[in-house]
Amino acid sequence: AQSFLHVHQEQNQRSNSTSTTEQKLAEQSATSASLLQKKKQLKFVTQSKLTSTQSSMQLANKVFKDYRKLARFLMDGAVFTAFDTETTGLSAEKDRIIEIGAVQFNSDGILGRFNTLINPQIPIPSFITSLTHISNKMIEEAPLIGNILKDFQQFLGDSIIVGHNVQFDIRFLHAEEKRCGLKESMNMFIDTLGLCRWAYPELGKYKQEEMAKMLGIKAENAHRAWEDAFVCGNVFLHT
Repeated sequence: AQSFLHVHQEQNQRSNSTSTTEQKLAEQSATSASLLQKKKQLKFVTQSKLTSTQSSMQLANKVFKDYRKLARFLMDGAVFTAFDTETTGLSAEKDRIIEIGAVQFNSDGILGRFNTLINPQIPIPSFITSLTHISNKMIEEAPLIGNILKDFQQFLGDSIIVGHNVQFDIRFLHAEEKRCGLKESMNMFIDTLGLCRWAYPELGKYKQEEMAKMLGIKAENAHRAWEDAFVCGNVFLHT
């Protein structure tokens, strides 16, 4: 009887151990699936920002594409504003800007900086928070877009906008200006994505972080507007 009881206890222990192991495996599988889904969402957002904005509606802003003249343009005193936004999503009509970052410069160096969080008055999706680290709590006390947009327009002045796939950001800027009853900013712009493709046709991949690494530019806090704008300005100057 003792021998049978001992064997029976061992069987129960093995059964419990197997059950616990299976439960842990199931939990790990669920966690992995959740992480994979989040990664897919973040990848979708970053890739879509590069591709989804090429809509049939063309920007009225003039685009500068004569890249061979850029150095002379810079030395002649032109003023540039590297510009980036963070948003609640990909649709300029439905989504809103949650952060604007910009750095203005000429051949002598930095002339000014502009950076602010913005309360979009709509919830920030969790996957956007995962990407940008901007939470709903962070923007509770932030200004509304209508309270800062004129200041940003004045900051831009007639400078040339610089950005990586900057059409995305300009479309959001125009949508916010329209909602606020303001005239659209019609600054000429230079897309550093196009500039990098022209300068390095052999690379094949042109994400801003990868370009910065290749050019030896220190890039921190990716997907925060001012940091991305600062890196973009340096990519522009070093390309």
